[in-house]
Amino acid sequence: MKAYVSTYAKYNSGSLVGQWVDLTDFSNYSDFIDYCNNLHSDESDPELMFQDFEGPKGLYSECDLSEVYDYLQALDKSGLDADAFQAGYSLGIPLDSIADAYYGQYESDADFAYEYADQLGLIPDNVWPRNCIDWDQAARELMYDFMEENGHYFYSHY
Repeated sequence: MKAYVSTYAKYNSGSLVGQWVDLTDFSNYSDFIDYCNNLHSDESDPELMFQDFEGPKGLYSECDLSEVYDYLQALDKSGLDADAFQAGYSLGIPLDSIADAYYGQYESDADFAYEYADQLGLIPDNVWPRNCIDWDQAARELMYDFMEENGHYFYSHY
């Protein structure tokens, strides 16, 4: 995740001078702000302006990036890979619930339904081949309680 950091004073004077800063280079928001203030030490009291952002939507505002560090801490704590965590965030799952709601990555709803039923021990041993059951229909029913984003499946009642 990166942000283009400038100041309101520079912007108001017609200057777009700033710098792209990698937010993951800092362990917390305070360290990031200290770096940005030093970056714009040519002003006595720089009012930071974040003019552009590369990362998950919803974390960025023109004057505040503190949510980025909440996101990064929750991602680190979750144990999930960044793509899975981002998928949960995109679905609107609270940061502290994403890991608990996560059920894995699958190629299709039908594959998810089959694996879910198999993990719960709901498929009798004598059901073979796999296509004896209409897994597309099972998936349609199951998806009332689950959500999918980019192949990642989450329980929707977190």
